[in-house]
Amino acid sequence: MAIENLRIVAELSISVDLGKNSSIVQGGNLTEHFSLALGVDRMDIDLLTVVAMRENRTLDLKLGQLLEPPCLARIFESINFTEILVNFTLGDLEVTAMGGDIEDQLDHTINNLINLFKDRYILVVPGVVHGFLAGPGADLINSELDLLLKNLSGTPCATHHVDPPHLTNWMTGPVGHILEDVNDIIGVTGKLDINWIIGRLIGANSDGHSGKSGNLISFKVQDDLDLTFRDLNVFGAESFTQFQLLEPVDSTTLRTDVVFGNPFNLSAWIDVHVKQEDGDFVDSFRVEIDLSDFALHTSGMLQVDKVPFSNLTVQQLANTGCVFSTLTRAKIQTLTLMINQTYFKLS
Repeated sequence: MAIENLRIVAELSISVDLGKNSSIVQGGNLTEHFSLALGVDRMDIDLLTVVAMRENRTLDLKLGQLLEPPCLARIFESINFTEILVNFTLGDLEVTAMGGDIEDQLDHTINNLINLFKDRYILVVPGVVHGFLAGPGADLINSELDLLLKNLSGTPCATHHVDPPHLTNWMTGPVGHILEDVNDIIGVTGKLDINWIIGRLIGANSDGHSGKSGNLISFKVQDDLDLTFRDLNVFGAESFTQFQLLEPVDSTTLRTDVVFGNPFNLSAWIDVHVKQEDGDFVDSFRVEIDLSDFALHTSGMLQVDKVPFSNLTVQQLANTGCVFSTLTRAKIQTLTLMINQTYFKLS
């Protein structure tokens, strides 16, 4: 993980006790309030973590218990950081006075100390932090994590209580807020926009092209028929101009807007191997999909009963019947699909 620029600001104060018999100030301390701003440039963080989880407890965990820390702690056997690597460069270091009793004197002293630190030690700090986190810091973090897990695991895992009304409200409920936050993050203007995510997943270059040579996947359709996909080429996958999934509109309505604005092309080769008594049949053909303009706009009503939904286990999420049983009402209100200049070609 990389952080390009980080700025840390803290408000501090220094108090000097001059004693009762001071000839400078009568009756008390001298206090100076100031803010300290520290800039960090290009921070690279590499974490190697070993997480051991109890499979049965994880699958039996109810969704309502995901909000209960003691219930979550019970599914972990251990969490351990085996490697913590932090590299960074210290940037600017600024002190700003916020008013006080002897502002000029203390400001002068503080600035002298800051300048001394910047001149002599600013290049040493990243190495000290790196060494601490790679050694005793990692041990300290792991010890605190073990203690936290033990304390939480020793607390009873209570059944999550669902307050009425039992029907979900997408505008005020926690799930609705999560959906809004996720869309804000992965939307085309978000910090981790969908185009950036897709580009990293497929390894696209600056021109939007990515590909993988050789066999991608092989599977047996039936005993005498094998298919192999190979030599994938993708162009323009980072072309979303709008991307909103299940955005809350009101208490019962969710909306999805997906617009693919730029040309997209996907091609791959498929090898066919058919086993026959008089000799195997082997052939290859190329599949190409070209999409120049695509838009999907839909909205629908979805009401979920929070009581049975919170009692679903993690394992039951894979069962569509269990999930659908928590729905009290589901209806598509609007659906608009626009496809322009699209073709599918075999050659």
